[in-house]
Amino acid sequence: LSAGPAGEDDPIEAAMRATARVVAGQTSGTGFFVTTASPTEAGKQVTLLITAAHVFEGMPGDTAAAVLRSKVKDGYVRKETPFAIRKGGKPLWMRHK
Repeated sequence: LSAGPAGEDDPIEAAMRATARVVAGQTSGTGFFVTTASPTEAGKQVTLLITAAHVFEGMPGDTAAAVLRSKVKDGYVRKETPFAIRKGGKPLWMRHK
């Protein structure tokens, strides 16, 4: 997942690119994106979705979706981007230590 490049200096646009609603069925929460150095590949960056652990814990199934907003000429368009949160019932996410 990626919120896209910063581009303009508008703080509202930056916030829109950096945040998302996380949904699975009737369960939802919010999150934000952070880009940082890859812990496994030197010189590479990864973008992480940060949310509260209870958001993923309460979601059914193995898949969730990040609901993003993209700016268009006369407003914003909603885009759902699915991603795996579990594989075979085991979490693919980690809790902050």
